[in-house]
Amino acid sequence: MIQLGIYKAMRTQFVILAVHFAFTEALKIAFVGDTGVEDEAYYGYGHLTMKMIEDQGADLVVDVGDFDYWGRCVESYNVTDSFQMFSTFGRIVSVPAYSILKRYQWKDGRHGSIRGWEVGVEQHYQDINRSDLAFSFALNEDRLVVSDRTWNSIKLRLNETEGCWGEPWDGPWVWYSFLKDHDFDFLGASGNAEVKEEGSAEIWGSHQRYLHRLYLERIYSTNRGACHGYFDQQEPGSLEEYGERYSCFYKHGGNEDFHFIFLGWWQGSNEHLNEDSEEERRKSIDFIEREFSSPRSQNARWRFCIQHMTSAKLSAGDDERDQMILSGITDSCRRHGALIVNGHQHLYSRTKMLQNVGGPAGNETVLVAESVNDTNQSSYIISEGVTMSITVGMGGYDASCDGIYANADWMELCVASLLDHRGAVIAEFHEETPWTGTFKYLNSLADAKVVDEFQLTSRLPGWNLTVNNQDPSKVSQLPKSPSPSSVPHQKEAPNIQLEENDAPPALTSSGDGSNIAVGLSFFFFLWPSFVCAWLHF
Repeated sequence: MIQLGIYKAMRTQFVILAVHFAFTEALKIAFVGDTGVEDEAYYGYGHLTMKMIEDQGADLVVDVGDFDYWGRCVESYNVTDSFQMFSTFGRIVSVPAYSILKRYQWKDGRHGSIRGWEVGVEQHYQDINRSDLAFSFALNEDRLVVSDRTWNSIKLRLNETEGCWGEPWDGPWVWYSFLKDHDFDFLGASGNAEVKEEGSAEIWGSHQRYLHRLYLERIYSTNRGACHGYFDQQEPGSLEEYGERYSCFYKHGGNEDFHFIFLGWWQGSNEHLNEDSEEERRKSIDFIEREFSSPRSQNARWRFCIQHMTSAKLSAGDDERDQMILSGITDSCRRHGALIVNGHQHLYSRTKMLQNVGGPAGNETVLVAESVNDTNQSSYIISEGVTMSITVGMGGYDASCDGIYANADWMELCVASLLDHRGAVIAEFHEETPWTGTFKYLNSLADAKVVDEFQLTSRLPGWNLTVNNQDPSKVSQLPKSPSPSSVPHQKEAPNIQLEENDAPPALTSSGDGSNIAVGLSFFFFLWPSFVCAWLHF
């Protein structure tokens, strides 16, 4: 009778254990950048990459910048009768007949701009010999900003000639809408396309407004993570610092396992040598040091530095660039064991494990960690002082592995292709062994074919926090870390609406209920043994 009871207890114990692990889900983080979306004229297939990321079940997408939807939308209107218009500063401008009036973009008053519609006059071909104000506008030497009320009164006099889809400067809104159609969480940094060439301070400001809203809706208000900035250290972090200098923690199994530092283009990729640019880089280094040295980061299992463009020696693209001006930033990331993730070069590449990435001034030799001497090795240890640089810039566009350092001895792999390859890195982490991640680079144009795969095991200070009340040393025996001197997540997005001034629920420290679930599992797992022991005695 007692043996039968013991058998039933053991069977119950096994079933409960099987059920517990059956419902344990892995967390997936996708790293992507330069997502040329639905731009087939220039071979931009980022929409296929983003679909692949969702099909693979990614929980979080980390974007290194250049989203593609930049907002280059301009409306053109024929002017049949001359009239005058007034700028926001009261300037009177005569608009000649047979010219073309263009509405360029909405300027929201941030970053030193004047609030209103930016407009200009382009000379008509019939009046090419004119040398008045219209010709000046045609050369973009002068543009005006008019209020929305003034524009609405002007538009009554005009006939639209070449309209564009949606409102002018609608790129940030379209990108936000594109992301909302997918289920994953999203965090990103600014690239050069958002803030300079195709973009502007105003365009990036609009991206911030929408992406900060998406972060509040999907991550902060659901207690899956929280961010703060360089100046505003209070969570959920200011809109103005989103994607520029942003420190974000993301949860896995109730723990803040992942610590990301996002650096925007001007904060982490700009290589100008003027005093302002040098000051921006100094602030970014201070930010990295402050954030990764904090007690909160000491409990994180993983650290990441996200920047749009990294030092020349850490990426396999660009056959003319040899600058190491950003080395101070990447060296700080290395010293804290942060994985360096970047884009800008439209390819995928990764280095070997590095114990030197060029030094603080960029004049030191890039050194492979001494423990990494097998070129075919696919399992590595990442720790303070040792890191890897990964370029994920082929989300939508293409380039070539023709950089000066593409074949350097510290470079492990480079992948690039014009017509048959785009992709992203997807890293997978399991609750039972959250200190180990499997990283796969998948080709979105070949049914998510795995092109590169490797495994990283974290030995950061927080790697061996108690997991589900188990001693991690008894779960997995890990190799020793090279010396720095020598070497259940809710997937469905919440159905909530946030207005501009709405404050999301306060982030609490009570967790997401996983501790309660673990406690119940622990109880139901052991109670048959207690009963058997009682019957025995």
